[in-house]
Amino acid sequence: MPDEIKEEEQAQQVLTESDNKGRENRRRKRIRQRTSSSQTEDELPNEDQVQGVQSSCTICNNKLHLIQEKLDNVLSFIPEVENLRSRIAQLEEDKENMRQSLEFTQAEVRDLKSEVKTATEELTTTNKEIGKINELERRIIKQECFNRRNNIKFFDVKDVDDESPRETETTLRKFLKKEMQITNDELENIQFERVHRILTRPKTSKQVQPRPIIAKVSFFQDKEFIKSHIKNLPRGAKYGIADDFPKKVDAIRKALHPKLKQAREERKMAFFNV
Repeated sequence: MPDEIKEEEQAQQVLTESDNKGRENRRRKRIRQRTSSSQTEDELPNEDQVQGVQSSCTICNNKLHLIQEKLDNVLSFIPEVENLRSRIAQLEEDKENMRQSLEFTQAEVRDLKSEVKTATEELTTTNKEIGKINELERRIIKQECFNRRNNIKFFDVKDVDDESPRETETTLRKFLKKEMQITNDELENIQFERVHRILTRPKTSKQVQPRPIIAKVSFFQDKEFIKSHIKNLPRGAKYGIADDFPKKVDAIRKALHPKLKQAREERKMAFFNV
């Protein structure tokens, strides 16, 4: 009996020691945790360190503020960049349109050059043909002038209605005898191949003028002989005597007549060569 009680007391003593060790371990653990989580007086920051940290924070804040301002400035340019991008795209499109237009224009220019070349060749050919026509016309006029070489025109000689060619020749011979003082013997030597009036009667603002007479002599010397008596016409008379030329030659001579008159007034030798 006493042995059992002794063993029981020993067991309780072992349990009590075990509990005490456990509590002691737990207490030590709490102390270590408090020790590790707390700072000693030596580890606390001093005032200079706090001011340094505050100064660093201020500098960082200033830098952050500057960065924020720059970022805001950059962000403010984004709409302009987008606008520039849009304008660049539009310029690229305009450039492409201009390129296409230029290619089209160059094609048209090439076509026009080809057409101009063709037209120039045709014009050259036409000018040659016109030159030939002008030369032919000049020859025809020259031939016509030669055919009219023996013709002489008389103006303002008395006209009678329904006058026949024979009556016109008689009137002309009377005019040559009376107004130009050509004798009967000289008149008998002058042979006319044809004498007639111009069909149209010239008109002035005042009165109807006699139709001019065109006479063709058989010999050119007779024409020159008649013209040599022009000086015998009465002064102040409206009679006129001239060579018979085509209308084109008459127009040229009419335009040149003032120069001929001026040259003669200056006592220069001047005359019409057909």
